[in-house]
Amino acid sequence: MRFCFTASLFYCFTTMFGQSISLPGVVVIQNSEYETGHKIYVSGASIRAPHAKAVTSDKDGQFALAFAGVESGTPTRITVAKPGMEVVNSQETEQVILGREPQLIVVMADTLKLAEARAKFYNIATEGIARGFDRKMSILCDSNVAVEYRLAALTKEMDDTLATLGDAMTALSDQRDAAMKSAPNLAREFSLMDLDEASALYREAYGFFSLGEIDSALLVLSKDRLDRDYANA
Repeated sequence: MRFCFTASLFYCFTTMFGQSISLPGVVVIQNSEYETGHKIYVSGASIRAPHAKAVTSDKDGQFALAFAGVESGTPTRITVAKPGMEVVNSQETEQVILGREPQLIVVMADTLKLAEARAKFYNIATEGIARGFDRKMSILCDSNVAVEYRLAALTKEMDDTLATLGDAMTALSDQRDAAMKSAPNLAREFSLMDLDEASALYREAYGFFSLGEIDSALLVLSKDRLDRDYANA
């Protein structure tokens, strides 16, 4: 009789105030396995979230948050901090669905190193875009080749209909200007990507991008996104 009463009381409390949900996680260094051959973990990171007691990652980067008074399926935001470091996959930590994550992987990087990576990738992007523009313009201005062949070559490469040299020059300039505007976002995307968890296609795009082959990198990125969209669907 006493057991029944206790069980009923527990049921009432969990129904009224939600249940206790555990969210395990691990904090890792961005690109550590890609660069060194093994994962490097972040110890001493502070992990906080509403309805859960703050915890600290251990020497292996492991942590577990215990949420009280919430139901499975509740969205929450996880805040992870450590002096001198920055979370690079904040999109994953800002929208966590409780009860549906087997393990939350938090990726961090040294703040200074991350800023240097963004600047480096921005320079790679702008220099690569400029080189691509100069190369295409040299094709267009090669007087040793008939105009129709020059236009045909660029029409195929740019996937655009180019009727005259003037049209081609305008299209090239517009393409360069649009690419330059997107350079900061492109640099940010590559600087924040964790190559340890990236697909083979993304790593291929990263290789092209590092060499300044921007067009090839963007082509591979589009394939990677199509594959991810298909998998999600």
